[in-house]
Amino acid sequence: MLRTGASEEIGVHFIGSVVHIDEGLGNLAVRAPKLVIDGQQRLTTVTLLLTALAEVLAKLPEEQQEPIEGFAPDMVREYYLINRLQKGDKRFKLLLSDTDRTTLNALVEGRGAPLPPKPSIRITDNHAFFLEQLRKPATDLSVVCRGISKLLVVDVALSRDQDNPQLIFESMNSTGRELSQADLIRNFVLMGQPPEHQEQLYSHHWRPTAAIRAD
Repeated sequence: MLRTGASEEIGVHFIGSVVHIDEGLGNLAVRAPKLVIDGQQRLTTVTLLLTALAEVLAKLPEEQQEPIEGFAPDMVREYYLINRLQKGDKRFKLLLSDTDRTTLNALVEGRGAPLPPKPSIRITDNHAFFLEQLRKPATDLSVVCRGISKLLVVDVALSRDQDNPQLIFESMNSTGRELSQADLIRNFVLMGQPPEHQEQLYSHHWRPTAAIRAD
């Protein structure tokens, strides 16, 4: 990304695909949520980078807070991280599973928002890594911003009525980390349910039993 941001000859930096299912009909006022079935790690990594970038830029002198056009701290938050006029979960453009959600939400909210009593270590550690890198004197924040502006993903939207999300998910992950049989069963069961029921099944049934198996 830094190489892309520093080069005028490189137009884009491809970071993979994001496969999602639209969960309802949206309109100009309210955007329907999307259930991401492949690309969660990429979205989370970019979100943490943008969160750290907004935090670092906000602490610079006012005349230095917008290294390139469109990348002032409030713009980064408004364009990429939050829905300013919404409340609750709708306020955040990316929602993770319960284990990591409250930690990421607090970091994205910023401005002194408290972390949960038991924050997600993997979220806080990665956020701290980006802060450390961005705060280095040798880091050119304008290059970082240009690199981010050149990131490119392939957006793949699926329809529950016409596509089989589970088969596509398994195919997309066939060359990555091997999924356990439990993972495949969980995804198969949850993907066939409405979003609200997915949340209930995951929180009240899957997570408690998964914790018992881990112990």
